[in-house]
Amino acid sequence: MEHQDEPGEQPLLYPGGMVALGAEYADKATLQYDIGLHCESVGRSVRYPKSDVRWLLARCPNPNCAFEIHARFQNKVGAWKVTKISPHSLDQTCPTPEKKQRVRSSALLKKHNPIPKKPRKPETELEGMGKIWDVVGGDAPVCTWRGWDVEVLSLLKHCSLCYLATSFDNAPELSLMFFKWEPGSFSLVFSTPKDRKYENMVQNGNVAVLLHNYEGTAATSSLLGGLRPLAVTLYGEVNQVEVNGADMLDVDETGETSGSFQYAGAFTGLGKATCRVEIKELLLVNVKGASLRLKRRE
Repeated sequence: MEHQDEPGEQPLLYPGGMVALGAEYADKATLQYDIGLHCESVGRSVRYPKSDVRWLLARCPNPNCAFEIHARFQNKVGAWKVTKISPHSLDQTCPTPEKKQRVRSSALLKKHNPIPKKPRKPETELEGMGKIWDVVGGDAPVCTWRGWDVEVLSLLKHCSLCYLATSFDNAPELSLMFFKWEPGSFSLVFSTPKDRKYENMVQNGNVAVLLHNYEGTAATSSLLGGLRPLAVTLYGEVNQVEVNGADMLDVDETGETSGSFQYAGAFTGLGKATCRVEIKELLLVNVKGASLRLKRRE
């Protein structure tokens, strides 16, 4: 059964401040530093039987002592929050701390004041494009997906090919496609002959696109960039279709296009249609099968 935090007691004092219930810390090292100062001030030792990315538990080495501090990482504010405090038992003889020099973390906030709320700033490159993404599903903690924006951008820039899925009137179609990525509108542009795939997109604009970095140039770029293997499904809607739409295929001045579209010249010409798909939703799946689903906020 998962541990449930209980209400704490009085704040724990130390020279220059206190560890109080509900206090927020910019990083775990800062919190451990203050806990250590308190224990040194009362002549007691401390150990950390639980310390991971989401939960910090501090206890006295004496199992009969009631001293405990629980802290949880708060994803919404990106800080550690003290959720339970139990002071040392006065009737117990606990180990004394070893004398050592403590060094404060360079990322401290000022003296243990709660983190002030500031206007939300874009946290990822995808958000920096003016799009906000909400987590709407998945089977793994969001904290395990840090850096997802860099991974998705790497796929969009370096994938040589994608898989485009269309459907209409019980007639699904799966196609291997070159594409151009437009970062400003977060859209993908395809060039296609007027076949079943084209007819499906005209009749039903809802499509899905699959990218992955398991092989090819995307795998090389991910390996050199220290990125994990990943498959991304992009769900979107066709919002523009042009016959002989050569202007939609031109490489923009910023160079922010997919690496695959260096071959796009072979797919332009009379009778070809160009379609722009605006991405609305993302599904990320890693090699362990863990997933994260994000939806773009309008």
